[in-house]
Amino acid sequence: MSRFGQMISAAKGLLRKDSMPAHDLRSEYMRDGRGLTFSGWHPPALREPYDDVARAWAPASARTTDLMHNVGWIAGGIEQATVDCVGNGLKLNAKPNAAALRLDPVRAAEWAKLCEARFAVYANRAWDCDVEGRRHFGQMQAAQYKSWFGFGEMVAELPWRPRVGSRYGTKVRLVAPHRLSQRTDIGNRLIQGVRMDPDGLPVSYLFAPNNRLSNLMSAPAAPIGEVEVAARDAMGRPKIIHNFDGAISTTRGISVMVPVLKVARQFDQLANATLMQNIVRSLFAFSIESDQPTDDVLSALLTPEEQAAAATQGMSAMEAWFASQAGWYDKKNIDVGITGRGAQLYPGQHLEFHTSQGPSADYREFAKDLLRENARCIGITYEGFTGDYAGVTFSSMKVATDYNWRVICYRRKNIVSPFCQGVYEGWLEEEIEQGGPLALPGGIDQFHENRAEICNADWTGSPKPTPDELKAANERLLRLRMGAASQQMVCEEYGVDYEDVCAEKAAARTIREKYGLPDEDLTNAGVAADPNVDPETGDPKKDNPPSPAKDKQPEPA
Repeated sequence: MSRFGQMISAAKGLLRKDSMPAHDLRSEYMRDGRGLTFSGWHPPALREPYDDVARAWAPASARTTDLMHNVGWIAGGIEQATVDCVGNGLKLNAKPNAAALRLDPVRAAEWAKLCEARFAVYANRAWDCDVEGRRHFGQMQAAQYKSWFGFGEMVAELPWRPRVGSRYGTKVRLVAPHRLSQRTDIGNRLIQGVRMDPDGLPVSYLFAPNNRLSNLMSAPAAPIGEVEVAARDAMGRPKIIHNFDGAISTTRGISVMVPVLKVARQFDQLANATLMQNIVRSLFAFSIESDQPTDDVLSALLTPEEQAAAATQGMSAMEAWFASQAGWYDKKNIDVGITGRGAQLYPGQHLEFHTSQGPSADYREFAKDLLRENARCIGITYEGFTGDYAGVTFSSMKVATDYNWRVICYRRKNIVSPFCQGVYEGWLEEEIEQGGPLALPGGIDQFHENRAEICNADWTGSPKPTPDELKAANERLLRLRMGAASQQMVCEEYGVDYEDVCAEKAAARTIREKYGLPDEDLTNAGVAADPNVDPETGDPKKDNPPSPAKDKQPEPA
């Protein structure tokens, strides 16, 4: 290359070097990590999730319990969330596998209905299901759900306690989660009181007994210290029910209220500060600003004669000052009925009126934001949390209800149902072993071999709330006519079993026939009759004449 070509190449390289940015542009996460936003945000150290739970569990549970006991918003919101999710108690919908039962489908369906009926008798009687004889099964579900809010987990024991007047020995004991030990021994696979096998499966739990329940966990005389109880017995029967919804690799739950503990405390402080501000402004009609002590300020307002008289009578400076005011104003008349008048005040006084003032203009919006965050974490709508329906439309309420309903369904499936399922499995094992109406061809051995298939069940609760029942009913009817839903699906939306509805209809028809009453057809009840629609099928009529109003064409001008 000639000398001139080398000079050209060097110049091009210099231009390329000058045109390049000072730093490389990379497409990466948080490439602006040194900017103003991230400069003060030091990344926390990552560790095992169970370690995070273990460190925060005790203070988080204590603070959440304190809020539930002393803050009306939180207590009322959790009560509302419990009513929405649990209601009067989730109902058993048994769905056993017919092959596992060794019965034909018809007999299997009859067996399932009988199982539901017998479990309902057991669940509705506190003497049968509660070891303390205080709560029926629905009340136990509600208590466990509230415990989940406070501690992030549910703990229960299934002891064997036969008693007079009870058909079953299977009982349920609700255990406060703080009784579960917080001890961790990684070498022995023990994390926060939960001992696991090499695969991470809980095999036993460590409890700290108290004086009132010294015989907890079926121990005739529990020693002082921790008591270790197996999760299941040798045949797979559950002995401890421990349920939570946590992060990966965690063995214990933590309260769902942890993210809003600060927010709930802030709202409480805001309300207290605002109330105190108004009270103070309403108590004091005037004020005196001075750097001197109060007695010195009031003494300075008195003459030497008044100070001497006060000392003689044993009065304080404040008492003497008020006495002098009374003597002065006895001879002065301030008539508020005549406008434009002035009054001569006591020497040294500056009259300044203080009125009670409300909070700042943004107080309401700020308070609503705090309440919204609390309601979101609890799992209910802001309107249901506060009772404030101002400015709410039907559409907005419907959308809020739809989104909140998904939270309710999730918690029913993953929080409350596992507790119900554990109790149901323990009861059903005893029922089959007794050899009663639910006895299987292969007896208890068949149950142990096919426990999962035989105990398969769903747990249903109260139906989805709707802002407008008529619109919701018309929507379901439209889906039925379109073929997008079945009557069984509609019954599930109402929280009832389709077979139970059919059985009640058949029983009602039998009763009406007994008394000679005509059969009622409520298929199209409450729906406005459409002359262009077949009332039996819901399809448009084919032989309808065209409507003159619709087919008439406008005449040309």
